[in-house]
Order: sequence, then C-alpha cells, then structure tokens
Amino acid sequence: MKSRKAVCASTLALVVPFLSAFVACSDDGTLPVNAKNDGSVPTAPTSTEPLPDGAMPVTPKTIETLSGEIKAALTLSPSKEYLLRGLVTVKAGTTLTIEKGTVIKGESQSKAILLVEPGAKIMAEGTEDEPIVFTSQAAPADRRPGDWGGLVILGNAPVNNPGGKGNVEGIVTTAAGTQYGGTDPEDSSGVLRFVRIEYAGVILSQDNEVNGVTFAGVGRGTKVDHIQVRQALDDCFEFFGGTVDAKYLACQGNEDDGFDWDNGYSGRL
Repeated sequence: MKSRKAVCASTLALVVPFLSAFVACSDDGTLPVNAKNDGSVPTAPTSTEPLPDGAMPVTPKTIETLSGEIKAALTLSPSKEYLLRGLVTVKAGTTLTIEKGTVIKGESQSKAILLVEPGAKIMAEGTEDEPIVFTSQAAPADRRPGDWGGLVILGNAPVNNPGGKGNVEGIVTTAAGTQYGGTDPEDSSGVLRFVRIEYAGVILSQDNEVNGVTFAGVGRGTKVDHIQVRQALDDCFEFFGGTVDAKYLACQGNEDDGFDWDNGYSGRL
C-alpha cells in the first residue's frame, strides 16, 4: 500500500527522503498487522468470507529451519519462510544468497543469531517494494525487542586490537570463525541492500550484547545501503573496527545506541 510507505518518525521522513522505502509503524512501535512484509504467514479466508471474483485462496508458505553451520552455497527464496534456530554460521568460503522479498524469522527460545564468518559472504539484495525482512518468530502482536539475536557480519579488514584480531561481542563460543580483523581494507563480506531487521538484540551479560546488526572487521568492498533496524533491545548498528562504508541507514525504537563504533572503525556513514 503506497500510503503506508513511511516511518513513525515523521521528522526523519521530512529530511531523509529514502525513508519512504521503509515500513510504517504505530505510535507504540508495533507493526500494523497488514504492514507489507511484516513476516506474518497469510491465511486463507474462512468459508464465511467469500473470495472476490477471480481471487485464489492463499496457501501458507513452507517453513524451513536453518541451524548449525552453512558450509555450501545456499539460496533463500521468498517461496518459503525460514526459521533461524540457535547460532547459524555461514562458514568461510561459503556464500549465502537471500532473494528479494524473503522473510527470515529468529527463534526466541534459542535466541537465534545469523553469523557470517570472515571469508564468507552474504548476498542480501532486496528492493524498495520487496525488502528482505529479518523478524521475530512471534505473532505480530506479540513481538518484542530481544525476541532473537540479530545479524553479525565479520570480515578481514583492519582493527586496532592488539594483534589485529578481535572476538565478536555477544557470541558465546570459542570457535575460530568468531574472530574478526585482518590486513585487507578492501575485503568484501557481500551485499546488504533494502533489508529490515526488527525485534533483535540479546543482552547475554553486562557489556556482552548482540545488536540489530553488528559489523566487525568488515571491509569497504562490502556494499551496505538502505537498511532499517527497528525495535532493537540493544544498539541498532555497531561497528567494531573495519573500513566498510554504509548509507541510508534508519534506526527506530532501539533501547541503547543508534550507532556505536569501537576498535578503530574508519569507514564512512
């Protein structure tokens, strides 16, 4: 619905025209039930609700669960819905492609996180009319900040930690793939374009959190634009070192920082 293509913060919409690409929301920050790509599964009308002439019943989409390690090239399509369970890791040398209009839900019980290792790529290219949506598994009316973990992108670009490496905040594991940083400022972790991430962010312990989106050691070869993070329990966007440039970013309804950077981040926002 063209009339719904706005964000809650009307003052932002006045000065940042690209916000027309993002979702509308009510005064309390919740999505309207009929908001475009809100992540809910459509259901067919009941027998007391006749279909308009020529209309076809809506069939719920198949739900595919993603868990553990992704070690081979994988494409996610809008023909299905996807459920992230636990820590889902895209391993080095692997590409995860997410097609426009795809909805991916994070499981609340396991505090799901999607982590892209250094040397792996995520190719998530939505469009203004068909964004890629990461959202909560809960029913739209029950979604809350912190329902699931969030999106973590790691790369091989420089950071100013001793030894030039860091361990990503919020990931409870000793796996080598959770380290970030290197010597390649042009490193590419893929593309994030017209993506919405909502109801994410998990506080694991004091100063140990997962944000809406975490970029750690991500290089400027990565393309990041038109990203909306909303209703995050912690930061919307956090950058740990790296050189990645990003533009057309929107943060709404977060409970900590909108933008945060550490460890020598030297990109342009």
